Amino acid sequence: MAAARKPGPRRASGTTRALILDEAEKLITQQGMEEFRLQDLAARVGIRPPSIFAHYQGRKAITEAVSRRVVDGIFAALRVQEDRDPADAVRTMMAGLVEHLAHNPVRVRLLMRELAQSGAGVELSQSQPLCDAVTAQLETLLRRGVATGQFRPVPVHSFMAQIFGAILVNLSWFRICEWDQPVPEQQVEEVKRETLDLVTRYLSPRKP
Repeated sequence: MAAARKPGPRRASGTTRALILDEAEKLITQQGMEEFRLQDLAARVGIRPPSIFAHYQGRKAITEAVSRRVVDGIFAALRVQEDRDPADAVRTMMAGLVEHLAHNPVRVRLLMRELAQSGAGVELSQSQPLCDAVTAQLETLLRRGVATGQFRPVPVHSFMAQIFGAILVNLSWFRICEWDQPVPEQQVEEVKRETLDLVTRYLSPRKP
């Protein structure tokens, strides 16, 4: 159980609302969705449990907001201009994903925990429009890459599962003990290189 704190000084409503989400994300990472409790969250934020309801309707609203923020951040990191060279655009997308997750290590652990427990990860329902838009964009780039001879045909969901999984595992390896600190830049660049090498090998046309 999280150590209790005395209620702190009055904060602006927007600041407290954001802090609630930040601490909820950390608690869910540590405890999992099933064990996440508002009492622990209030102690982490430095407020009394009833005060949470001034910002969110309850536990479900908080977990949905955390899931939406995590997923929205991932898909926002994947957006690129569609008129770019397909190979360059896909590499930029995956490098952006590494950067985003490397600087949000709590989310890496949260995703790994949720994938291990449920097999599906954080809920996508609240972010489905953005998810669909990014998937469609990536599918268009992969199709253009096939047309130009840069890529072999691969299903977009298989590609994302392979690359996303590799990124999570690589970043997790560097964050075994220090989940509250971003991955050092040297290691970020190492994960980027390995990710982009995997992208190249996975998408390259097979030799006859």
